Parts: sequence; structure tokens; C-alpha cells
Amino acid sequence: NLSSIPKNVAEEVLCSVPGKIYDKELNKCVCDEGYKQDSNGECIEMSLMEKDNYCKAKFGEHSIRSYLSYQVEEITSGICICEQPNYVLNNERNWCVKKLNTSANINTNDISTKKNIISEEKNLITKIDKTLSKRVSGNILLQVEKNGEGWYVYPDNKKKYYLGRPADAFSIMRNLGLGIKHSELTGYLVVKFPSRLAGKILLDVEQNGEAYYVNPKDLKGYYLNRPADAFRIMRELGLGITNSDIRKIDVGDAE
Repeated sequence: NLSSIPKNVAEEVLCSVPGKIYDKELNKCVCDEGYKQDSNGECIEMSLMEKDNYCKAKFGEHSIRSYLSYQVEEITSGICICEQPNYVLNNERNWCVKKLNTSANINTNDISTKKNIISEEKNLITKIDKTLSKRVSGNILLQVEKNGEGWYVYPDNKKKYYLGRPADAFSIMRNLGLGIKHSELTGYLVVKFPSRLAGKILLDVEQNGEAYYVNPKDLKGYYLNRPADAFRIMRELGLGITNSDIRKIDVGDAE
């Protein structure tokens, strides 16, 4: 029952569906990137051609729709990327421009760095603290004494999973998801989720597999629409943790 909660909160809840986002300045739902408003005022997904035209108009002729955005380095916006591997987003101009020095080993280096970080953390663990692992279960942890690396502590096994770049965070947080009925999910989104689902990533299996992260602190569901969303949520909801403490939590393998 949305009538019992503040109007702005109710609006934000109603926006927690694919194709819509809540605009805080306008205080209402608007169509998300990649969607357009139809004659009935509903947000429907753009056609592939419309997405291509949108990207080129916003970021230039060397921008394309990000149907493979989770596999590339340069994510310019929700649905657009610069053509890989020769173009990159110029933040000042907000335009895709040619790279001065293109490296063919970007993705290889990223994978190597990720594996090195995971391997290093495994080697630095001396003793697992089960009490600590249980206490931070379901949380996103940030290594504040290192480089701010993000880790997700999976509630089912109390192990931490490295989140890495936006694409890594998005992949991990979806791959560890739990299926949930659409009616059950929407009911919880209106109020809050039960404590048994705290820290879980829930997948709407009766729709299109949309993913939501249940924050253990407030038991609210946060929609993981795109890689950038997962990364933003990681930074906004993450808890700082010391190196000594995080190395008391076992490391999980996402592969």
C-alpha cells in the first residue's frame, strides 16, 4: 500500500522497474537510457537502430550501442560505448575521440591484474574468522587501507568475491543471484525485504531476470540495471574495512 508512505518515496519505488529511473530534480519517474515514451506514457525499449542513432547523436559517430558493454573497457554511458579498441571518451568534450596510443592488451592486462589481486589476498589469509565473516555477510567491503578494492561477501558461503571494474561487479552480483517470483519481489520493494534475504542478489525469474541487491543495513532492494549501476551501488553502500580484518575472510572463486 503506497498511500501510507511519502509521495517521493512512493514515486521512487514505482520507478524501480526496467525502463524507468527516478529523477530527483523532477521528483518523478522518467524513461531510462535506451527507452522511450510511447503514446500511453509507458517506457518502452528503443529499437536497435534507435539506440545506434541515440549514441551517435550523444557521443559522436564513433559511438555504438553497448550490447557487449560488459566485455569492453570504455563504458561511456548506460547504453553507449566508444568503438573498441581505437576510440575513447573525451570527458571534457563528452565525445568519442581516437586514442593516441592504442594497446591491444588492455583486456588481457585487466584479467591478469584481477587474478593477481585475488591470488595475493588468498596468500595473505592466515586464519578464517567465522564470527567476522558472518557479521559482514551480504555486505560490500572496501579495502580502505589499500586502493579501495571492492569485495562482496556471499551470504551462502561467507566468502568474499572481488568486484574489480564495473563489468566485474555487474557479473559477480548477477552470477551469485537467487531467483524470486515477480509478485514476491514487487511486494518487498514496496516495503522492505525480510532479514533472511539480507545481502542477497535477487533475480526476477518470471520477467527478464532483472537483478536487485538487498542492502543488509536497510533491507531495501537496489536495482542492478547496468555495470555502472552495480559499481555505483558498490561505492555508495560499501563498508570500509582494514586489511587485517578483510584477510580473515575467505576468498571465493567467481570463475
